Amino acid sequence: MVSIVKNIALNIPDRLLTYLRQIGSVSNQRSVKAYTVGGVVRDLILSNECQIKDGTLDLDIVIENNAIGVAQKIADDFTTSINIHKQFGTAKIITKEDFRIDFVTARSETYQTSGALPSVTFNSIKEDLYRRDFSINAIAMSILPTDFGNLLDYTGGLIDLKNASVRTLHNQSYRDDPTRIFRAIRYEQRYNFRISQTDQGLIQNSINQNHLDNISGQRIRKEFNRIFSEEFAQKSFHRMEDFVLFSAIVPCWNLPQDFSQIWKNTLQAIDWSKQYLPNEQIDQNTMLWMALLDKKTTKTVSHRLKFEKRLQEKLNAKSRLITDLKKLSYSAKPSHVYQLLNSYPLETLIFSFWNHEHHWQKEQIRNYLLTLRHVQPKITGKDLLKQGHIPGPEMADTLWNSLARQLDELKR
Repeated sequence: MVSIVKNIALNIPDRLLTYLRQIGSVSNQRSVKAYTVGGVVRDLILSNECQIKDGTLDLDIVIENNAIGVAQKIADDFTTSINIHKQFGTAKIITKEDFRIDFVTARSETYQTSGALPSVTFNSIKEDLYRRDFSINAIAMSILPTDFGNLLDYTGGLIDLKNASVRTLHNQSYRDDPTRIFRAIRYEQRYNFRISQTDQGLIQNSINQNHLDNISGQRIRKEFNRIFSEEFAQKSFHRMEDFVLFSAIVPCWNLPQDFSQIWKNTLQAIDWSKQYLPNEQIDQNTMLWMALLDKKTTKTVSHRLKFEKRLQEKLNAKSRLITDLKKLSYSAKPSHVYQLLNSYPLETLIFSFWNHEHHWQKEQIRNYLLTLRHVQPKITGKDLLKQGHIPGPEMADTLWNSLARQLDELKR
């Protein structure tokens, strides 16, 4: 039975309220019903405030009948660009404040096979809510002027929010879209909720029936990247282990035995890089992948999740560095340290710096990162060419010997 909650007190930020009021007004003028749904509504109910992180916000608007027409008018009103997909009845605008607003014509979805993209049919707000992943994301808030702020709940989402429960809307949900397994875990840990007992069984059944095999590596990788951005990512990965989810993706893939310490060290490494290497382009996700993978699993996981070549190279470099560091003695000259580490990506070095067990080798990596790699050669190739040197191995040796002397003088 539908639950309509009227006049609930929601603390909507002024910047967001401006857009909601305007979209509602335009929809009213066009005699169509308009709602905001999903994460914004969920978070408003949970905390009475809408979390706008880093000045950005993803806002989902559902319009019955014609979302594109409303979106076009809003784009004109706020002089912003718009991307339209007529065949899906959707449009997206990005405001000057970097708000991302998705306009969707109310619809229903059906899945022909597990993991397939859904077939879409335009429908009512009720059917649109029933197509969503979890009850806590299936609450709509009217934004029409006549009933602005009223909540529409067909699926029991308000009760589940009150009971801190994550629950899908039907028993085939995880079969239809196995990526919902990752989302269920993410919401559970983010809000300190609990996946319902029924859903835990449905998740395990979906995993046991190999439904994850129907999902592309790119889609699974995106779910991991979303977890990386969560405050409680570590807890999410431990929860994934409860469902034996890693080995369901790639056989024999498990969290490292000392994962908690590795994850803690990696987060500290990322913070350190922000403080001491603020001008470098450090890919944080690469370092977080390093925390999840070891030498045995890197290749197979990279293949399954379709890692980009550059990411694969950085992950492989992590294993090579472990071997190369054994070549460094306690008394190694700075030039030796430079020569050994200069070919490695920064992410690999920063990760190893914080996760390496020998203090003196950590100091060698640190010295390279902060000092050695920034040394500018006093003698360059142009200088040697002017002196009559011929390009080749002999000239390269001369350049290196000159730089090595510079580096080693830093020790004095």
